[in-house]
Amino acid sequence: MADDSLELNFDWVKSFLKNGFVLFFSVLTLFSLLFWLSSSLTFSLQINFLVQVVNLFPSFFWLLLAIASIVSGVLAYYEKYSWMFLPIIIWLLFTTAVVRTSNIPGLVNAATGEATLGPDLDPFLFLRNAIEISEGRNMGELDLMRYAPLGATSYIKANMMPWAIFYTYKFLNLFTDYSVTQAAIVAPVIFFLISVVGFFFFVYLLFSFKLSKKKALLGATIASFFYSFAPMLLHRTVAGIPELESLGLMWFWFAFLFFILAWRENFVNEGKNFFVRNKKLILYGLLAGLFTGAMSWTWGGYRYIYMTLALATFLAFFFNIDKKKNLLVFSSFLLTGLILELIKVKSIFSIISSFTDTGLALGVFLILLLNYLIFETKFKHTEVIRKIKEKTKLPENVLSIILFIIFGLVIMTLLRPSFVPEMFSSIFERLLSPFGSGRIGLTVAENRAPYFIEILSNFGGLVWLFLAGLVLMFYEAVKHFSPKKKWGLFLFFVIFVVTFVFSRISSGNVLNGENFISKFLYFGGLILFVIVLLVIYFKSYLKRDEKTLLDFSKINFASLVLISLSIWGIVSMRGAVRLFFIIAPIIIIVASYFFVKLMDYRKEKDDLGKLFTWILILVSLFILVTTFVNYSSTTVYGAKQTIPSSYNYQWHYAMDWVSKNTPEGSVFTHWWDYGYWVQTLGGRPTVSDGGHYINWWDHTVARYLLTTSKPETALSLMKTHNVSYLLIDSTDVGKYSAFSGIGSDETGKDRFSWIPVMPVDVSQTRELNSSTQLIYVGGQPIDTDIIYEDNDTPLFLPAQKAGLAGIVVEYSTQDGEISFVQPRGVFIYNNQRYDLPIRYIFYNGNIVDFGKGVNSLVRFIPGIEQTSGGMTVNPLGALVYLSEKTKDTLFAQLYLMDDPNNLYPTISIAHIEDDSVVKSLKSQGLNNMGSFMYYQGLRGPIKIWKVSYPENTLENEEFLMNTGSEGNWASLDNLEFTK
Repeated sequence: MADDSLELNFDWVKSFLKNGFVLFFSVLTLFSLLFWLSSSLTFSLQINFLVQVVNLFPSFFWLLLAIASIVSGVLAYYEKYSWMFLPIIIWLLFTTAVVRTSNIPGLVNAATGEATLGPDLDPFLFLRNAIEISEGRNMGELDLMRYAPLGATSYIKANMMPWAIFYTYKFLNLFTDYSVTQAAIVAPVIFFLISVVGFFFFVYLLFSFKLSKKKALLGATIASFFYSFAPMLLHRTVAGIPELESLGLMWFWFAFLFFILAWRENFVNEGKNFFVRNKKLILYGLLAGLFTGAMSWTWGGYRYIYMTLALATFLAFFFNIDKKKNLLVFSSFLLTGLILELIKVKSIFSIISSFTDTGLALGVFLILLLNYLIFETKFKHTEVIRKIKEKTKLPENVLSIILFIIFGLVIMTLLRPSFVPEMFSSIFERLLSPFGSGRIGLTVAENRAPYFIEILSNFGGLVWLFLAGLVLMFYEAVKHFSPKKKWGLFLFFVIFVVTFVFSRISSGNVLNGENFISKFLYFGGLILFVIVLLVIYFKSYLKRDEKTLLDFSKINFASLVLISLSIWGIVSMRGAVRLFFIIAPIIIIVASYFFVKLMDYRKEKDDLGKLFTWILILVSLFILVTTFVNYSSTTVYGAKQTIPSSYNYQWHYAMDWVSKNTPEGSVFTHWWDYGYWVQTLGGRPTVSDGGHYINWWDHTVARYLLTTSKPETALSLMKTHNVSYLLIDSTDVGKYSAFSGIGSDETGKDRFSWIPVMPVDVSQTRELNSSTQLIYVGGQPIDTDIIYEDNDTPLFLPAQKAGLAGIVVEYSTQDGEISFVQPRGVFIYNNQRYDLPIRYIFYNGNIVDFGKGVNSLVRFIPGIEQTSGGMTVNPLGALVYLSEKTKDTLFAQLYLMDDPNNLYPTISIAHIEDDSVVKSLKSQGLNNMGSFMYYQGLRGPIKIWKVSYPENTLENEEFLMNTGSEGNWASLDNLEFTK
């Protein structure tokens, strides 16, 4: 009887899927086609996560990815592994370019209709300089548009960014007609795309030291996808934001790439023509230094190159890893790097004393050189060296380090006795606070030290993969040691990582990064690990344990680079929010390594080990996929939204007025934030800007202008700077605590305050017999002690311990006129409520003085209320509370109250640029509301005053001092300001 059973032959499937990469690209093709069909035919995949993925890109991009995946699969099938990821990388570059330029249609100046940069500050300086280069203007050493009347070092002479924009403009105009502004808009995208290429090859080469070629390519591709779509990297690399970092990243990765290429070359130590035989190694080292030098002329992130490579090189030297090769590579790198650095800083001592970057690298080089001269040349046969070795019985590399430290300390102490304590203090301070702990630096929001919970919130699950990758990386580096030493080193390294990372968890945690326990853990874990490492190393040397010493020398240099990069990344995690930009690629590289390296553990002989490995692989894959989708969604949306807001439009109109209605060369003063906008969009010089070229002037502007209660002081300051116009912006209300802190005396308290804005709580409005009672809410501490006698009983409310919880206002209306009962402040102290009268009201252009009460003032602000009949204006919709510290300041008197007491008769309003919502309401006929309004927060105008000076106003050259603020706070209080 015939066998009628059906036999299926799947051998063709096995033949087709002949390796894992063909399977991978096949799956990627199927999903890409599915997403393309879902997007183009507009049918839903029902699962929210898949819908989110589909919506990442237009359908055309999914089709392109499917085509790229097919080509990659064919290359993998024919085992063209070196090329199989090329189509995917090309797709990534194309997609990255499109995403990062998606905002260009919105980059329009509201006042002129011309192209403009996005919502940022610093790029406007680079744009102005690039325009000046194109026109052959302002090519001297000083930029007189900044820090009037002295000027500041020109960025044209001190930084590569303006030149990079200019040459981008020249290049683009070979193909199309672009303005310098349009070139500046696309420049960061071009630079970032080049950096993606450098990043890919660097990661591939680094991984190839530790992984197979195919897995190294896979790891580099995964890392490049995350790098391209990491939200932390977006703002400074998107169209319209030509920040220093976009150009800096390009130099950054190529510097690392060429350094790794140098280490990849074979070192030839025998025979003639030493330099010729090692020419490629030397060339790569020189190129690494060249790109590092270029970065130092661009962005301060160049320090990470010196710190990482110096630490890795030092560890390689300490462990006796290819000592001569190590010296040749590092010296080649340092030669070009320090030459370019010297040209920039023009001071050898500055290079030497920069302990955490060039000075560190130079110190490592000198140790290597000293070791070579003493122990690799004829000097090693001298009696002195022989006796030192015999008596100390220390390894040659350790002796070199000790001799360098002794000679270095003696020489530097002779040159400058304070050098040694300054060095240790600087290193300690840099590890805890990379951007310092001074008032001015810490008022910049991005300089604030983050907590671990913020790191976790920003980076998501990649943080855990990073930490796991770092631990796995260390294990891989020492797994060839004997079990006892391997697990000892591994255990204490894990302790070091845990204490290092979790010493600053959150502000409310015991480990808040500031107390003794946090700092003890931060440094204690590191010190403990170093001690264990040194004990193992020295015991091995003293006991002539050649096997362990050989194990140290077999540690892979790539491992040292990755570990060094990771350690500096962890330091940066608790350093400053702005360092998220540099932390992101480090986390991405190590997390990608962890996932790819896990693949090697699939072949574990132990079934339990295999199961555990597969669980880790699946968990890691889940984290990678979900994190990438979240990153991509944020980046795609964020790129489109990186366009000028209504606030920027307000500035566009204001600066258009300035450029057309003020004389050229008119000097403007304001809080430093707006300097580059005034200089570039308005075309006028300013007293200060975001470069903080003279920090002292931030203090003088804060103390003697914005927060002063003495008109003669403000006039003297402005006359000394030859100021023609004063500008104040609505956001300065929220920034008052920043500049009042910077403007305070040495205690940091005498001017320090804040200006709360308190909206009315409509739900608590009460209609009384003949009046109406309003409650304004918004709790905040009080800024100064309040001593008030109530019924002959003195009441004491201490500053920053008692708080203002609300203000009660009662008013009546007769014949359209509002009359007020004296308002009461609701103060809370020790859970007790105290209702105290407020002495002053400012309403409708007038100050009402009730004769007694807490010496403070409330300034009413109209508010918009949504009713069934539409939007209406409530003239008492909100209020600004001005304490005794703030109510008499120039800021309050001029900006918030339009000089009701005529204290500034020679300062006249020249222009008011209303907020867009206020402007819209006025255009609808609501002209009696003034320029301030409360609607989704305080909305205020940009006010510009023309400044003239009474004849008795004195100029004081002390205002022009170029000095540090520390130790000089409030030092000019006793100057004479009038004749």
